[in-house]
Amino acid sequence: MSEYPNGNKITTKKSISELSPDIKYHESFDISNLYLTSGLYVENVDHFDNTLHFYCRSSAPSGVCTYCGNKSKQVHSRYQRAVNDLSIIGREVLLSLEVRKFFCKNANCSKKTFAEQPGNEIFRYRRRTRRCETAVIRQGLSVSSGMAIKLLSFSGIVLSRSTILRDLHRLRPSAYKDVKEIGIDDWAWRKGLSYGTIVIDLRHKRPIDLLGNRAESSFRSWMENHNEVSLVSCNR
Repeated sequence: MSEYPNGNKITTKKSISELSPDIKYHESFDISNLYLTSGLYVENVDHFDNTLHFYCRSSAPSGVCTYCGNKSKQVHSRYQRAVNDLSIIGREVLLSLEVRKFFCKNANCSKKTFAEQPGNEIFRYRRRTRRCETAVIRQGLSVSSGMAIKLLSFSGIVLSRSTILRDLHRLRPSAYKDVKEIGIDDWAWRKGLSYGTIVIDLRHKRPIDLLGNRAESSFRSWMENHNEVSLVSCNR
């Protein structure tokens, strides 16, 4: 077992098998295969307490400028980035990414350098992979944010309630067309103080619009723009 300059230990075949007595290491198994489909190459694996650290870099030979679309192979510098991924065998997974910055060769581009986008599972400016964020959103839509953080913690994903709510607020409702049957009801901006009107597609059982108040004039105006609606269900 060797060490990085900062003293962190690099996991070898023996230490990987020591993670759990149920894990058996095979000579033909390459740990990097887990992330090759994500466009990442795993150089080393380490573990501290209950967290697996995957030291990764992009498997692409060049970078694509996010401003003009030109490719470049001339590296300007490198920096480290940490991203959380889905857990493995109940352990948290942290991707330690080595991200390259390239020189842009396009003279007409407004940027001289740009940072690569490593892999296809990594968001820009996010600290979780796409699959990890999908799991968080599914739990957030299924149960309350308080229950979601408990269920996610069992899978090695540790978040706060505000983080889950922030992810849900970023969602955009899918476009709806030719909705013929709707239901309307109250919903609270702030319980006991201000309310609006929610419009539900009865056939697909999903919300399609939110009105800022409960005034009849607001709903009448909405109906004038949706002549395809033939049935409205509401409380007395």
